[in-house]
Amino acid sequence: MDPSDRLLIDHLQRQLRDLAEANASLTRRVFTLETEVSRISGVEVVAAPPAPSPPVVHAAPPPLPAMAPPAPEPPPAAAQGVYEDHGLPVGPPPATAATPPLEPSPSETPTIESNVGLTWINRIGAVTVMFGVAFFFKYAVDNDWIGPSGRVMLGVLTGMLAIWGGDRLWHRNQKIFAQGIQAVGSAMLYLSFFAAFSFYQLIPQGAAFVLMFATSMMTGALSLRYNARATLLLALLSGYATPFMLSKGEPNDLFFLSYMLVLNGGAAVVARMRGWKSVEAVALVGTWFLHSAWCADRARIFGRTWAAVFTGLNYGVMAMSPNWWTILISQFAASVALGIAYEHQWGEAPFLMLALFFAGLAVTWLKKVPGGPAVALAGYWFGQAVLGLRNREQHLTELMAWYTIVFAATLAWAWLRATADHVYKSDLLTAAASGVIYYGASYALLEGEYKAYLGLFTVAVAASYLALGYLLYSGMPEEKRDTAGPLLAAGLALAFLALAVPIQLTGYRITIGWAIQAAALTWIAYKLRDWRILIGSAILAFLAVMRLTGVDSLLYWPPLPNYESYTLLFNPRFISFFCVSLSLFLTAYWTSKMENVPRKLAGIPYVLAHLLMLWGIHLELFAYIDSRVDLTSQSSIKTLVSSLIFAGYGFQFLASGFARRSAFPRILGLILFAIVIVKLYIYDIWLLEVTYRMIAFIALGGMLLAGSYLYSRFRDKLSTLIKDE
Repeated sequence: MDPSDRLLIDHLQRQLRDLAEANASLTRRVFTLETEVSRISGVEVVAAPPAPSPPVVHAAPPPLPAMAPPAPEPPPAAAQGVYEDHGLPVGPPPATAATPPLEPSPSETPTIESNVGLTWINRIGAVTVMFGVAFFFKYAVDNDWIGPSGRVMLGVLTGMLAIWGGDRLWHRNQKIFAQGIQAVGSAMLYLSFFAAFSFYQLIPQGAAFVLMFATSMMTGALSLRYNARATLLLALLSGYATPFMLSKGEPNDLFFLSYMLVLNGGAAVVARMRGWKSVEAVALVGTWFLHSAWCADRARIFGRTWAAVFTGLNYGVMAMSPNWWTILISQFAASVALGIAYEHQWGEAPFLMLALFFAGLAVTWLKKVPGGPAVALAGYWFGQAVLGLRNREQHLTELMAWYTIVFAATLAWAWLRATADHVYKSDLLTAAASGVIYYGASYALLEGEYKAYLGLFTVAVAASYLALGYLLYSGMPEEKRDTAGPLLAAGLALAFLALAVPIQLTGYRITIGWAIQAAALTWIAYKLRDWRILIGSAILAFLAVMRLTGVDSLLYWPPLPNYESYTLLFNPRFISFFCVSLSLFLTAYWTSKMENVPRKLAGIPYVLAHLLMLWGIHLELFAYIDSRVDLTSQSSIKTLVSSLIFAGYGFQFLASGFARRSAFPRILGLILFAIVIVKLYIYDIWLLEVTYRMIAFIALGGMLLAGSYLYSRFRDKLSTLIKDE
């Protein structure tokens, strides 16, 4: 044999060997797939066992001198990698030519026309046939065509044939059309059994109920067998209608509650197995609508305890849903149902509503339901409103205990979730809303007999938020620390503290309380180095200043004859001016020390504090003059005193500016000196009596010279001071 032929044969043998190995690998993969399909579907698939790889016999070719073997061909690109096919045996696939992806044929692509013609027309037709059957029964009754037994048997036979025909159509791959036919069959059976009881009295109520319920269960089973959601909806709606269609006006409450629980629970379970959210939505609405209606009509008669038991059972069924909206709606609806069942009654109602609230928190924690605490809180308080308890004052201690537990639970929830994961904004907003509602409900209870303690109660609520803010800030690792929660808690605490001042205090004490809070909040902002806290401080300072200027400044106005008892400085008005000014001074000082706040911003409370002090001093001295001086001299003395106050205050500004090496107070001093000069030469010189005019010019001139002396004394250092500033 020619050497070249021998090489060609060897090359062909290698290729055949590779093809045989690839074929064996594919055979093994196909066998594994068929076995898996058989296991899942339960249908035995006859498949041949994988053939073993053919033995490979390597025959050594005779030596061929002076002839180099051809280079081996590279394996197919697809066989060079490693295949991973969900745990199936791995083997090199055969080398096949690349084929373009298959495009769905036009007949396989659903269109609007096919969707309407096949699905909706089919279902509308099924409903139309149902009405036709009902009209037929009515017409047959009116015209006495066939006997009652024959009519019922005809309806039952037709219904069974329709169900059988739908099954045959299903196996012929006409699935949507088959659903409509089977729905018609179920409706015929349902209406036939109803007619046998209601129209013809052929069967007793119990037998009719069993047959109609069995029809609903059979329809549900068909929906599972054929994966037909519309069929299950039909079964559910017919199940809801059964007790009402068979009712004789003699309610069987325990049976009705049990029946609805089983019906709704079964529908919910099937819907979750198949992922049919629309079915679960119908079961959800049906559950709480019918249960709430029963609570409103029959709970008082049959027993509120049974209402509570079945409310809890229905809630438990719905709380196991994987859909968050089912859980939230059930949480709210169950609270309302309890409120309806126990309307105006004490008993165990407050405890049950509290237990339902904590159940909502537990479900939220286990299933991580978004918005769960907020809905649980809303459901609790809405249920309390529906409950409408009377004589609340007689049960004040009990109610305050329940309300406080709910409020504390919302705060603890925000803290626990923050330490376990991170701060959730929804939890913070829930905690804020809980405090507002809790305070409003408690205020209504305490307003009468315990009104004197409302301020202390408000401070206690503020302290609760301060504690929450501290725990949120200190309980989280530094790398995960979020200031949003502590700041919100601090803001709520500030709001309640500000509210406590006018509630607990009276008169000028309100102004002083707000001023102290403003300064304290500025100190907190300085310590925490957070400029956002200054917003709260500014609000409180604004409130204090407005009340000081609009209310407290008028405490001794107009002057009265009995001012002989007026005490200079140590009186409510001046104490209010002094406290507010001191608060503004401290606010300016701590604000100027904050690195992330412009230093010029501190000048606003600084200037305002001095203006208030000037005003307060004027009011004090004028009031003292009114109480001690004859009316004929009061005007001149007041004018002189006012000029002296401005000049003295200006000199104090200059001295302070040179001492602190600050230009700002020096400029303020010069402005006051300018005001004094203008006032002296335009107003005082013409209106003051001679004696007071001399005193004014001498005293004011002396102060002006003293101020000038300061500039003369430090003229050599003034340029240095300006450069340092």
